[in-house]
Amino acid sequence: MKIIKSLVFVIVATFIFSGCNEDEDPIVFQEIAPPTEVTANFNVTQDDTGLVTITPSGVSVSSFQIYFGDVENEEPTIILPGGTAEHIYSEGTYTVKVVGVGTTGLISEFLQEVTVSFRAPENLLVTIDQSVINPAIITVGASADFATLFDVYFGDVVDETPTIIMPGETVEHTYQSPGDYTVRVIARGGGIATIESTQVVTVPIANDPIVLPITFDSPTVNYQFVTFNGASFEVLDNPELSGVNSQASKVGAITNAGVNFEGGSFNLGTPVDFSGTNKTITMKFWSNVTVPILLKFEGGVSGERQNEVVANHGGTGWEELSFDFATDATKSFIDGSQGVGEPFVPTGQYATMVIFVDGPGTTSGTFYIDDIEQPGGEQTLLELPITFDSSLVTYDFGTFNGASYEVLDNPDLSGVNSQASKVGAITNAGVNFEGGAFNLETPVDFGGTNKTITIKFWANVAVPILLKFEGGVSGERQNEVIANHGGTGWEELSFDFATDATKSFIDGSQGVGEPFVPTGQYATMVIFVDGPGTTSGVFYIDDLKQID
Repeated sequence: MKIIKSLVFVIVATFIFSGCNEDEDPIVFQEIAPPTEVTANFNVTQDDTGLVTITPSGVSVSSFQIYFGDVENEEPTIILPGGTAEHIYSEGTYTVKVVGVGTTGLISEFLQEVTVSFRAPENLLVTIDQSVINPAIITVGASADFATLFDVYFGDVVDETPTIIMPGETVEHTYQSPGDYTVRVIARGGGIATIESTQVVTVPIANDPIVLPITFDSPTVNYQFVTFNGASFEVLDNPELSGVNSQASKVGAITNAGVNFEGGSFNLGTPVDFSGTNKTITMKFWSNVTVPILLKFEGGVSGERQNEVVANHGGTGWEELSFDFATDATKSFIDGSQGVGEPFVPTGQYATMVIFVDGPGTTSGTFYIDDIEQPGGEQTLLELPITFDSSLVTYDFGTFNGASYEVLDNPDLSGVNSQASKVGAITNAGVNFEGGAFNLETPVDFGGTNKTITIKFWANVAVPILLKFEGGVSGERQNEVIANHGGTGWEELSFDFATDATKSFIDGSQGVGEPFVPTGQYATMVIFVDGPGTTSGVFYIDDLKQID
């Protein structure tokens, strides 16, 4: 073996030096990389023989060296990609080493602990975590005494082939449609006997109403698009990540059969309001042919006149179209009269939004829509109460120390917050003093007797919540109150600044921690979730109020 390695070195060295004498550039060996993604699948037979089959895999691997780990000074078993290695073990726990060897001799290793036991598994414990943001996603893990591996059946496929996980591993699965699914987990050891557990997972039907902006990304919204005259519709993954829509997300797909006036409509849970100056609708639209898009509003809440705007797509893929109903709207066809085609400026509210792709034409094909919104509205001030439900308020929450934040649909309609609404989602990475702040355009006023703030807060773990007020309008002292959440989902927390407030940390002095009763106005409201601790996870807030 040493002679072979030496010969290889001489050949390579000769090749390098001889290459330097040619006009061509030398090979850049600095770019040579070892194999990647080296791993292996393990299968333990259930006949009490201790036979284990190992199937390695990897990228840029020319051969694999398998060390079974049950003898000292072991010589490896060599197999080629696509092959398997079999080995009979005595009962016990072994560390198997798989070495991926590249064509250049560089290597990558993978280690896996394998337990061979002829005793039936016992004490099977299955954990199923269902995402609160997308209930169609579950994560399954399992543990059991004397278990070598686990077969996981998700229950949504006929004649399902199980997914195999090892002890300590988890597997994520996404269901494609609502329903009740029986998750079955079988624990296997080295023998014939097994033990299994089943749990039912319910994926709820998406039934939240459609409101602007329409993003197609919420799994709880029913994005029903009622089609007519031959068109069809579905929600799918963005198939073309480019242009103005380059981020992975869901989109709506409209397919035209190729007849006149194909289209569809969204019935909006919250009507579009054209009573103010904000009369523009924007839409991201994908097409590979030039085509006119007609956007029409019907269902006037007080009988308002149907009207429409046409925007032209250039056929260049994802483009953002703008429909200005203040300057470009005309009266829609109703029955051939009533001023069809005349200029019109809508001033009311409309509950039905209709889209025609090449309305009077016969263009066929599939077109994609996304991010339909009414931008640039007359913004309302950020002030208490904070509900996250107004499209006219920008609910900015400046995070720090690793926390992140977004506004989304309430993922858990239960407890003190059982109504469908928007909520703020704070995600902690798991470091000290993560949090964020609302900069209030109308300061909180503690000048009177009303010094209590309430917050609806969701957590699935017990955690302290610190509410702090800064930005005193006249230099008032920073102060804070802590309330404890019990980890039971939605709870309403009360922060009494008349009895429980203390002076906040500023620079380590100035009476930090002393009792304090605020009497001024504060423009900045700060929230810490487990401030000094390191609890990670997603937490939800809603309905921040100042009560009497």
